[in-house]
Amino acid sequence: MSDGSRDFFHTGLDVSRSQLAALQNGWNGALGFAGNSVVALNGNTYYVDASRPDDVSDGKSWDRAFKTITKALTVAIMRNDVIIVAPGDYDEGATLNITTQGLTIKGSDPSGGWHNRAMIMDGAGAGYHLMTINAHEVTIQGIGFSAVADNYDAIRVATTASSYKVAIKNCRFDGWSGEYGIYADGAFDAPDLAILNNHFRSWNTASIRVNTTRALVAGNIIYVLAATSGIQHVPTGGNRPDTAILDNSIYGANSTDIGIEIVGTPTEALFHLSGNRVENCATPVTLAKYTNWYLDNFWGREDWRYQRETCRGIANENKADGNLFYVDLNVATTGLDGKCWASAYQTLAEAIAVCATDIAANRNWARRNTIFVIGDELHEDITVLSEKTDIVGMGTDLSSYPRFMHSWAIAAGVKGARFFNLGFMNDAADAAVALPAGSHGNEFHNCHFKREAGGTHGLTIVTSANIKIIDCEFLPDGAAGLYTSAISLLTGAFDSAEIRGNYIEGAIGVTIAVAGFGSKLTNNQIRASGRVVVDTGLTTYLFDNDMISAAVCTDANWSGAITANPLLSAGNWLSCANANGPYPNLTVAA
Repeated sequence: MSDGSRDFFHTGLDVSRSQLAALQNGWNGALGFAGNSVVALNGNTYYVDASRPDDVSDGKSWDRAFKTITKALTVAIMRNDVIIVAPGDYDEGATLNITTQGLTIKGSDPSGGWHNRAMIMDGAGAGYHLMTINAHEVTIQGIGFSAVADNYDAIRVATTASSYKVAIKNCRFDGWSGEYGIYADGAFDAPDLAILNNHFRSWNTASIRVNTTRALVAGNIIYVLAATSGIQHVPTGGNRPDTAILDNSIYGANSTDIGIEIVGTPTEALFHLSGNRVENCATPVTLAKYTNWYLDNFWGREDWRYQRETCRGIANENKADGNLFYVDLNVATTGLDGKCWASAYQTLAEAIAVCATDIAANRNWARRNTIFVIGDELHEDITVLSEKTDIVGMGTDLSSYPRFMHSWAIAAGVKGARFFNLGFMNDAADAAVALPAGSHGNEFHNCHFKREAGGTHGLTIVTSANIKIIDCEFLPDGAAGLYTSAISLLTGAFDSAEIRGNYIEGAIGVTIAVAGFGSKLTNNQIRASGRVVVDTGLTTYLFDNDMISAAVCTDANWSGAITANPLLSAGNWLSCANANGPYPNLTVAA
């Protein structure tokens, strides 16, 4: 081929050397095609250097660079033009409005560090946004923004026109008193906005605010002032969907700051929050620390990396024992899922409601859920319980059990609820815990009842079978502040109740005001100002109890100190004001 043409990669296509060179340039992004001709897509390159004396030159090389970015924008009007900015301070005196499609403004070392960076600023504090972007495919790279006036932003996107595929990357944003670093939430959309690998600090409202279609906010480092936010995501229903906030590092002032503020509720399938690390923020994230669609975020030193494989996965296993839920009075955010300590519920009522639904709706009737609780003073009026649910206290800084300072007046009986290592303290003249009829199989283990605020009873129960009160204590409010009756089983039959191993103080220790079958008091220590036990039905067994009454005994049956059936009693010891000895005190048969 005398014209220098050659077989192109053995395809049979004859291509001249000049055509091949053009195609190779096209692969490098330099060329496009219009019909059979080759048309250049690369724009012009202009240079800006603040050290230059003026803007008189053409800006086409460093030797002929413009002094201001403002001047460069007047000539960079072709698609894909590039403005390269040398290190220096650029106080342009007004907003830089970008309206050229495909324009790139970048520092002379756009991938470099924060030193020797071109800094755009409002040095005079005149009050204007440093830059607005109202064109498609604009890239801002390796530029610094600083000294923004009050109520103004460094960059606003899509203020007068929709702006597709804007990228802001490797920039530095020092607000000092500015409102936002990047603000993209206006009447016009900015689809495919990318905010990547930037550094932010000291913004009065938030470093980044986005309400755009398909926004990507990734790899940024953000320092958050008190009472401000790092990232604000503002979903507008389905109008601007598909936002991803990924792998950002956010550091707060541990005051009233917010790491990631989600204004409204995004659509689950259209919002991705993953791999972010938030440290020392009072509120790491506002919507909820954990949901099914968050993955591998870290919400602070007191937290631990949440992973479905280790935390939620274990909690959600369909074990025979049911599911586990967690309550922590000290968590800052409500509405979490309660599946591990890192995402604990803030209130016990939340956990009970979920357990009740889980037992009933998921046909888990034969299983038993467990709620673990921590907190110093939990001020909750609990009125609802969950069937076949264990509530387990995990301790506080003052004692080995969390203390509920309000009374529990349960409205409807549930079966098989159990309570372990919990503290109950009355907040009014009532019972610390009152269970209604139908509370069959409820149990209290190692729980602590203390009279406060004129409380009348520690525990009252109405018409329920198989009650267990084991290894608990019922304490007075000082020496004279006794419960009227520490334990009262009232109204109706009480079959197979067991009161064992407790320490009990009250004006009356235990009241059993009804007849029952197979109920027993065993190995208790009971101290009363009046009668230690009042068993009206005379059907309760008393075995091996140590009992002290301040009352005067009037006969050999210890009347005045106890009302019980001596024929159902054995191995007890009773001391009263004028005697002490075994109860019952029976004559040995001849």
